[in-house]
Amino acid sequence: MTTRHTGTEQITYAPFSETSDAVVRWWPVPTGTYRGDDLALLDDEEADRAAAMRSAVARAGFITCRAAVKRALSEVLGVPADGVSLGREACPGCGNEDHGPPVVRFPATAWRISVAHTDGLGMVALSPFRVGVDVEHVRPLDADRFDSVVLTPVERRAVYARPEGAARTLAFLRCWTRKEAVLKAVGIGIATDLTALDTGAGGLAPDTAQDIGTARDLAPAQPAHTAQDFAPGQIVDTAPLGFPALWRTVGLAVPDGWVASLALPAGAAGGPYSVRRLGA
Repeated sequence: MTTRHTGTEQITYAPFSETSDAVVRWWPVPTGTYRGDDLALLDDEEADRAAAMRSAVARAGFITCRAAVKRALSEVLGVPADGVSLGREACPGCGNEDHGPPVVRFPATAWRISVAHTDGLGMVALSPFRVGVDVEHVRPLDADRFDSVVLTPVERRAVYARPEGAARTLAFLRCWTRKEAVLKAVGIGIATDLTALDTGAGGLAPDTAQDIGTARDLAPAQPAHTAQDFAPGQIVDTAPLGFPALWRTVGLAVPDGWVASLALPAGAAGGPYSVRRLGA
């Protein structure tokens, strides 16, 4: 760790312990329960936010995921988890900091982060580039209810080319996670016209129908992965949303029962990406 003094201000810079375009850590999220040492990692503002949540399930999920993000940052930045402070950047669309992308406030670092969580699984991605990550729990879903507000014509043809049922659901969720990962990388989230964002047709087909399964692979040890382990990358143009840029999306290797995507600038080197369970 390097410390620089600027007048009366002391800035601590955390080195990054990995040489990757992106580092992704995931963790299981128990339903409605959290550990006492997780709560202890929250600062006063985070603890007040958790206490104000009416849903016990939402409160437990927030506590578990916020603590896990700090532990992940501790692991890769080499700082104590209780010394990590998180905040938000201003939204590039409206300038509001209430819903802008997450940022590491302390220790000072140039690395970007993106956070995602769904039923049973949380995830954080870190990168020297703008980064977005999204994960979805695979569950029965009627794509017909959402396709008109989510899918472009290209995406719709690819999704409906899959057999009705599990395969089509998985294709839809893969498309959804790609869109949300890109929008997180841009910094605006999904409060936009999703049909204006075309993530392409490639990589939506599942390898097997058993991709929709249970959490049987939440073992403590999971290997790191390199670029060739992921679903094919897709180049996505966000110019139609008013943010001219090209992004590359890849499908991440996560436990059965979930689907996840990562988005990085198209000019990033293209891997390797380190993906594994937090603490493994």
